[in-house]
Amino acid sequence: MTTSIVLLAKEPVEGRIKTRLARTLGGLYSAKMAECFIRDALAVASKLSIGLKGVAYQPEEARDYFRELVKSLLEFSTFPQRGGDPGERLMNILQHEFSAGATHIVIWETDTPTLPPEYLMQAFEELKRAEFVLGPTYDGGIYLIGTSLPSATPFTSVPWSTPEVFKKMVHNISSAGLKLALTPPWYDVDTEHGFEMLRTHLNALSYAGVKDLATHTAAMLATMENHPAR
Repeated sequence: MTTSIVLLAKEPVEGRIKTRLARTLGGLYSAKMAECFIRDALAVASKLSIGLKGVAYQPEEARDYFRELVKSLLEFSTFPQRGGDPGERLMNILQHEFSAGATHIVIWETDTPTLPPEYLMQAFEELKRAEFVLGPTYDGGIYLIGTSLPSATPFTSVPWSTPEVFKKMVHNISSAGLKLALTPPWYDVDTEHGFEMLRTHLNALSYAGVKDLATHTAAMLATMENHPAR
């Protein structure tokens, strides 16, 4: 079994990323926060015992940024996301990893900086018995998808960027008679609500003595609190 984890990332450029969150934080802080999410995801993935590790980025012009970002993390490859919609992009990522020799692949959204690393390893364990694994978010989306099968079945007619994404993907997989497993639900950070959950959660983690999770994000939150002007 050859495992692969791929992080989905978008170049954190002000005005082009986290536009819903920018209504609360402003464009600059939203972009900086997005970069912290990517760095924290890299820190988590770098500690996992996974065969192949990669960052699938967008836009294609962001190659130099992401190559610089992972320069010290020699186990990570970088490659652009290609496709007209999220489903096509996800399928192309899977094909890329299967072509590289992977047999069990997990694709992880980087908008969940506090996600327990155990959930990622659980996804790989689930793939020993299931053909697909999904990690649902509380707003109806997903934070990860894993598979051992090169199939586009989950991505058919999915209403992307709506609360129906998870529901539709489950329907697609079950209707095809394929085996599905789940990791626990988690929250992502795209809106003011998600940001407030993040801030409260990080404060609770700090109070509880958890120091090694989402360190870049926690440092950025401290900076924002000390310099609240947007």
